[in-house]
Amino acid sequence: MRLSELITGQEAYIVEIKGESAIKNRMHEMGFLGGKKIKAIKSAPFKDPVEYDIMDYKLTLRRKDADLIVIEKDKANNIPIPKYNFPGAESNAKDETNRTGNAPGNKKTFTLALVGNPNCGKTTIFNYATKSKERVANYSGVTVAAKEASFNIDGYTLKVIDLPGTYSLKPYSPEELYVYDYLVNHCPDLVINVVDAGNLERNLFLTTQLIDLGINTVVAFNMVDELKKNNTEVDYLALGKMLGIPFVPTIGKKGVGIHDLFKTAIEVYTGKNPWVRKVNISYGTEIDSAVAQVLNLINVNRDVAIKPNKFVALQLIGGISDPNNSFDGEIKAECEKIGSRL
Repeated sequence: MRLSELITGQEAYIVEIKGESAIKNRMHEMGFLGGKKIKAIKSAPFKDPVEYDIMDYKLTLRRKDADLIVIEKDKANNIPIPKYNFPGAESNAKDETNRTGNAPGNKKTFTLALVGNPNCGKTTIFNYATKSKERVANYSGVTVAAKEASFNIDGYTLKVIDLPGTYSLKPYSPEELYVYDYLVNHCPDLVINVVDAGNLERNLFLTTQLIDLGINTVVAFNMVDELKKNNTEVDYLALGKMLGIPFVPTIGKKGVGIHDLFKTAIEVYTGKNPWVRKVNISYGTEIDSAVAQVLNLINVNRDVAIKPNKFVALQLIGGISDPNNSFDGEIKAECEKIGSRL
C-alpha cells in the first residue's frame, strides 16, 4: 500500500521509500523514516497536496511524492538508518588545537546566525532577544529571507540573523539553498542551532550537518517545558559533551534561558567555553574512507575556492552538486566515481 492511498483520518506505518537516492534522502530528512507512524490529516480541495502528521510535525506532501512511500497498517520494521558514532568524548576540552571552527574572536561586535527546523521556536527566540516584532511564518516560500537585528549584552554587540527554517543543509529547496549559501559564503562568526527538545530524532540531523560543516555552534535546547509535561527527561549536558557543543535549555516563548544562551554564545566566540571541541562523526568505515579520498582530492586542487569540509565531501560522494559550482567537471566526476563504489 502507498501513502497516497491513505484516507484522511487513517494511520499507518512507513515501510520504505521508492525512487532515486536523492529523493529517498530528502524524504528521510523530512522525517519519513521506516517504522514511523503517519496519519493523513487533510487534503486540498482537489486532493493535492495532502497534509500528514509524523513525529509530532505536520507536513504537506504532493500525491506523486506520497506514492513513493510504502506503508502498512500494522507495525512496520525500521529501515536501517546509519549509526552516528562520536568518538573521543573524554578528550581534553581545554586543548585549543582541538576546537572546532575559527580561532577565538576578539572583536566586540560579531555576527551569529539562528538555524533550526521549522516550528522549533527559532523566530520566537530572535524576537525576544532583539525585541523585534517579526511574524512567525512556516509556509513554504514565506520565510525565504533572513531577518536581521542587533542588541547589546555584556559589552558585546551581537548582530543576529534569523535564517529560514530548514530540515537540512542539502540544497534541494529554496530555504535550504538560502541557508547553505549564507553559512558558506557569508561566514557568520557563530551559529545558534535551535532544537525542539521534544523531537531530537528529527532536529539533531541538522546539528550533525553543522558539525560536519565545521562551524562554531551553540544549541538552544528549546521547549524544555514540553518535556516536563510529558514526564520526559533528557541529559542535555551529556549530549552536549558527546557532540562537543554546549546545550543551553530554553523556553523561547517565555524568555527562559535566553540570556544564558547568548552569554554562552559569547563564551564560544571568545574561546572561553570548555565544552567546545571538534568531533568527528563516523558514518562507517567505507563512507569515512570515501570522505577522506574526496577531501584529499579537493586539497590537492589549489583552484578550489570553497573551504574543504566533511559536509561538502559527503554531498559530492552522493552526486549532489555544490550550488556555488566550486568544483570543475573532472573533480565532480572523480568524486562520483568514489561514491559509486559504496
